[in-house]
Amino acid sequence: MSHHGREGERDYTDADYTRLQARLSSAVELISDVASGPTRGGPARCDKWLEVNGYACEKTRRAYREQRADELDREIARLRAERDKL
Repeated sequence: MSHHGREGERDYTDADYTRLQARLSSAVELISDVASGPTRGGPARCDKWLEVNGYACEKTRRAYREQRADELDREIARLRAERDKL
């Protein structure tokens, strides 16, 4: 049944709009700070905003790379042990 071109759209609650407004307001504040120059928080503030809002930032990418390196080190150790048994 047609909803007058609104197929696939989500019905938002007041709480959804409140969260969206807060997120947009913080993004505007961040953009304003970045435009004001490096003395207002710089990259650390950007990374914090990205992290809080669920986006990847340098900190999360670095943590992922470190986790992946640890996994690969364990896999290498396992394979070396297996090779030594042969």
